[in-house]
Amino acid sequence: MFIYYYTIPKCIFEFHETQSVILPPKGTAEGLLQQYGFQQNENGNWYKIPNPQEYEAIMKGYPNYHVIFSFDAPPAYEQDFQNPAPPPPVQSYPPPSYPEFQEKPETSGRTANILCCIALALLALAFIIICISTEGPALMLSFGSVILSCILTIIVRLRYPDSVFGKIMLGILILLFILFIIAVVEVIIECINCLDSCWSCSW
Repeated sequence: MFIYYYTIPKCIFEFHETQSVILPPKGTAEGLLQQYGFQQNENGNWYKIPNPQEYEAIMKGYPNYHVIFSFDAPPAYEQDFQNPAPPPPVQSYPPPSYPEFQEKPETSGRTANILCCIALALLALAFIIICISTEGPALMLSFGSVILSCILTIIVRLRYPDSVFGKIMLGILILLFILFIIAVVEVIIECINCLDSCWSCSW
């Protein structure tokens, strides 16, 4: 790249360890160099330290554009065809997003119905066990079946909220829970009445 420093053409821009300088072409008149603020080092070479505005303008074109300074316009740039511009930066694109897997309506409905059938079977199994035996192991097995049925019903309601079978199962469980509470309350009342009767008979 070259710097066309006002009326001094084809100046060179160089980086040094401590500062960057503009070097005029050989044969430039000393009076012209002094007019534009060029200085001479101990070896007799002319140079100029660009001010911040000039440095910024030069760096915008470095190293692929010639920089042209003029009195009546801001710095201009002309492409240096001997030093072609680098290829444009590769644009990064975000990774493709894939839609989350969703079950088809018929598949989700079938799965919900299967889970509800299992929950209903477990509930029926609990009642059958109670009808057969009311001993400790049988009661524990019956209680476990009811708990599993409740868990499957909750899963269906959370995973498949539109399932009609799931809503029916939840309604059945709520109804059974209410009947269980009523039965427990009646048993407690009967026990209290029995205790009152025993207490009255003792007197």
